[in-house]
Amino acid sequence: MNDVAHANTGTLVSWAAVNWTLSHSRNGEPTTSSITELFGRGAEQWYAARAINPQRAARILAGRLVVRDLVAERGKGRWAGFEPTTQGRKPVITDSDVDFSITHSAQWLVAAIVEAGQVGVDVETHTSEFDHPGLMRRMCTADELEQAWMLDPAIRRGWLARLWTAKEAVSKLDGCGLRSDFRLMQLGDRIPVGGAEHPLVASIAVRQPDNARRGGERVFTLLHPRIAPGSASAAEVMT
Repeated sequence: MNDVAHANTGTLVSWAAVNWTLSHSRNGEPTTSSITELFGRGAEQWYAARAINPQRAARILAGRLVVRDLVAERGKGRWAGFEPTTQGRKPVITDSDVDFSITHSAQWLVAAIVEAGQVGVDVETHTSEFDHPGLMRRMCTADELEQAWMLDPAIRRGWLARLWTAKEAVSKLDGCGLRSDFRLMQLGDRIPVGGAEHPLVASIAVRQPDNARRGGERVFTLLHPRIAPGSASAAEVMT
């Protein structure tokens, strides 16, 4: 059974050791103490970044707030904040074996955490952008491209959006991000086919010690949360 609980940040879903939440990006003026807690010695850098691009700074802050809440509610051990990191490097949670990933789409934010493993997450809105043949060629293997053209146009857009989120989640898992060549990443056979009921689609890639390697290959589990129409609730998690 999936453990589903409604948190004040959105919907909190657990699968094995993976916890994730979908929420609206938070608004409002942060307190000085919360900035110090979330950024430590990097607080001055955050204030400087906010002066240049307040929207981006707000998104970074919202992500860290949600990760803190996820760890505090579902992570093991006492929340001790983030380790200071150099600019451009992913933060690390202090004195913890919890890994996390954060992603944004418009006003939505998705964060996921996993204990004793690695996690990557992505969320996208399936828009007409996924109808463009040029994007399809840049993101699909030859087999995936053939599969995509066989789908009904009403289904193809959502399937491609799921495929994109899956590839980006796996890329984040491996620390590559958009540097990965999606044309070389075969995941189409692991993407569910069906109409998307919600304009948002998300994927979570997770690697834990018990599934880290198989026959010398780096193995991961791919989760596809199904977001219910008209809400931020998650109805099921498919592997």
